[in-house]
Amino acid sequence: MRLVCLSLSLTLLAAAAPPSPKLAARVKTPPALAAESHTQKPLSEVLTGVARVAYESGRLLLEADDSATAHAKFKEAYQLSKSPRLLWNMAACSKLQRRYAMAVQELELFLTDGAGQITPEQEARARELLETLRVVVAPVTVRVVPANASLAVDGEPRATLHGEYKFLADVGRHEFRASLDAHATASRAIDINETKALTVDLQLTPIVPESTLMVATMAEAAVEVDGRSFSVGSREGTVSAGTHQVRVWARDYQPWSTEVMIGTGEHKAIAAMLDPEPRTNWWLVGTAAAVTFVGLGFGAYYLFKPEPAAAPAPIFLQPIAGSVATLPLP
Repeated sequence: MRLVCLSLSLTLLAAAAPPSPKLAARVKTPPALAAESHTQKPLSEVLTGVARVAYESGRLLLEADDSATAHAKFKEAYQLSKSPRLLWNMAACSKLQRRYAMAVQELELFLTDGAGQITPEQEARARELLETLRVVVAPVTVRVVPANASLAVDGEPRATLHGEYKFLADVGRHEFRASLDAHATASRAIDINETKALTVDLQLTPIVPESTLMVATMAEAAVEVDGRSFSVGSREGTVSAGTHQVRVWARDYQPWSTEVMIGTGEHKAIAAMLDPEPRTNWWLVGTAAAVTFVGLGFGAYYLFKPEPAAAPAPIFLQPIAGSVATLPLP
């Protein structure tokens, strides 16, 4: 094992810049896989069962320049055995993939989980490498409102604490997405070009159910809602929840209006029935006028007709004694 391992410090100290051709050539030999000292047994002797198989597979993959798959195998072996020295191997693979933030996290965990299990020399070397790598990563704080929203960073779910998630990010483009039931998804994509601290705020807004109003009326009628044009003829449209004034009118029809109360997410329909404007019947008006005129003519005739001459009063002659009759004069 010792024959195929190089010191991890040789590979990680160059993390601040792309590896030179000479260094790249040296990296082809697997970096210090075991982080061993003369007081520690090789990992191949410490690990057993499936964990040992995964570790040995990681070694072979790293020798074949497949650092990504090797990292997965070392991680599998770590999860099965909880041996902190595997975190050192994982950090070496992360560095080869230029995932410097991941390497920092793994080295920090190496120091935490390895307390009491790693040698002072290994601890000092890990701290030195951490200082080197921290200058090429940016500390990022993601704040999510509401605090119980789910967070994903670069497509990977991340757990938040009181609505915050803190991590180290490599320089480059990163995507942040927060989601919560009954809320609009909030997302941001940020290009991190500097290594200074950065805060990303994701504010989710509640999704308010739409309220709609359907006004059914005649095709040529104009419809207004709250004084604004709504439609010509029947139409269904989105409105805010609350009380609305609806007015409908058309030529030769009496205007129609009403007040409508609509709740949040409610779909309400109303029918506007317009009554025709009352029309004047000019034939009846003309006939009535003619009758009135004739009546007035007859009335005027009898009112202003001259009185007829009175008949002459009859003259009665007193009968003369001895006459036979009384004769009227003409």
